[in-house]
Amino acid sequence: MVDALDTMVLMGHTEQYLAAVQWLRTHLPAKLARDVDVPFFEVAIRVLGGLLGAHTLSPDPALLALAKQAGEALLPAFNSPSGVPFCSINLARANASCPSSDFGESIPLAEMGSVQLEFAELSRLLGDPKFALAADGAVDRLRRTLRSRDGLYPSRIRPARATPASREVGFGSGSDSFYETLLKRWLQSGEKTCREKLP
Repeated sequence: MVDALDTMVLMGHTEQYLAAVQWLRTHLPAKLARDVDVPFFEVAIRVLGGLLGAHTLSPDPALLALAKQAGEALLPAFNSPSGVPFCSINLARANASCPSSDFGESIPLAEMGSVQLEFAELSRLLGDPKFALAADGAVDRLRRTLRSRDGLYPSRIRPARATPASREVGFGSGSDSFYETLLKRWLQSGEKTCREKLP
C-alpha cells in the first residue's frame, strides 16, 4: 500500500489514495514500532521511499510524520563499527544484524548503497542532517576503506569493518543499484564526490 501511494496520485485514483492514507495514519505507527525484525533495505526503499514519494507529489504533514517515524526506526541499522548498515533491524528494540551466510555477516553492496536518496530527502524535509549523514557516511567509509577494481566494489561487505566478504565484482544482482544511486545522489545533491572515479 505504501509503495503504491505515488502511483495512485499519478493515476488520479484520489478515492483510493485518500482511503490508503487514512488507513496508514491509523495503523502504520503501531506497525513501525513492532517488536519484529524487518529487512532494512526493503523497508527503506518501499516504506520510507513510498511515504516520501507520496509527500512530494501531494504534500501531507501526516505522511511526513510517518516518514520521520520510519527513518528513526531504521537509523540504528547504521550502528555498526564501520557505519556500514546491517541487513535487518528490530523496529522496537533497535537491534541490527545480518543473517549468517556462506559469506559470514555481510550485506549486499546494493543494499548498503541504495538508500541514500531516501535518507537524504528525509533530512532535507525535516531540516535534520543525521539521516543523510548516516547513509552517505556508509558510502564514504566504503570508498575510504576499500580499493575498487576498475571502479567496481565487492558484491558483499562486512558491516563490522567495511571489508569485502566476497571477491565478486560486477553490475549484477546485489550490486547494480549501488552504482545507479551514486548517479542519482549526485543529481539530487550536486555533490561532485558521487560522480568522481572510485579509488
